[in-house]
Amino acid sequence: MNTLRARTSDGMYGVTIDAGSMKKIDRICSAAGDVETGGILIGQYTADRSTALVLEVTPPPKDSDRGRSWFVRGVAGLRDLLRRRWQSKTPSYYVGEWHFHPAAAVDPSSDDLDQMARIANAREYSCKEPILLILGLPAGERGTRPVRVFVFPMGEPPMELYPEPDASLGQVNPGSRP
Repeated sequence: MNTLRARTSDGMYGVTIDAGSMKKIDRICSAAGDVETGGILIGQYTADRSTALVLEVTPPPKDSDRGRSWFVRGVAGLRDLLRRRWQSKTPSYYVGEWHFHPAAAVDPSSDDLDQMARIANAREYSCKEPILLILGLPAGERGTRPVRVFVFPMGEPPMELYPEPDASLGQVNPGSRP
């Protein structure tokens, strides 16, 4: 998987996820088989705060719970990890979540929508525009993994981010583009 660069149709929000992070997520999804999984996105923002730069992704914490069509991300070790990232020479912090949906379309579930709205409004996250990256099963034996990205601005409806013209990710499910 290559670097993912995506932006909302109005250009207000964007995300860049480096190739190494995308490959790590792909490996975790492949290992999960037909069970949902996920983790968090860690990174920084551009100076104008319009684009999240994802520099690191986590596997599911050890206390996560999952099944074929559901996933509850745990918290074990995340507070310490995020504290270390914040205190490093180049601080980074929580910018969102990633989920693998093997049994369904790469659409946010009602649980996903509720969770992300809570995160956008939660003071402990300090993330007013969390990103949600959803990945599905590859189409066919050598197919590419479908991917969709959403931003959840505090107090506003979620918005989908679409691949930028120079982004080469493989198959991206464009959803219901306005």
